[in-house]
Amino acid sequence: MIKQYRKKPVVIEAIQFTGNNEECIAFCPTAINPVDNKPSLIIPTLEGNHICSVGDYIIMGVKGEFYPCKPDIFTATYEPMDGEKPSEEPCPDCRGIGTVCVKPNCREDCYYPEECEIRKPCPRCSGKSGEVEP
Repeated sequence: MIKQYRKKPVVIEAIQFTGNNEECIAFCPTAINPVDNKPSLIIPTLEGNHICSVGDYIIMGVKGEFYPCKPDIFTATYEPMDGEKPSEEPCPDCRGIGTVCVKPNCREDCYYPEECEIRKPCPRCSGKSGEVEP
């Protein structure tokens, strides 16, 4: 059975490659200058080496790994935080998931809330896990 999945809200660090290899290598020290001196970088990833072209983003993943991302995918997946600081603690109501169960028989201390079928955005963090409103 095919199911739908939502990407968890995760804050990442990234830099857009503009051709300035020094700036990107400072961010991603594992990046390699290609020998042909073209404006690109080689990014060693968990899946092997990938080419980062001008305009691509270099993303640091949640475990400190680096990988390139095409700009259209990046802008469809991420948005700037505009100076916001990510919360260290997940929202206590949704436990970092961003939604809460609305089933009448679901317990408040449900251990698998991401598996509940009837959910709504968390009223405390408005579905933005970790960004708790006072």
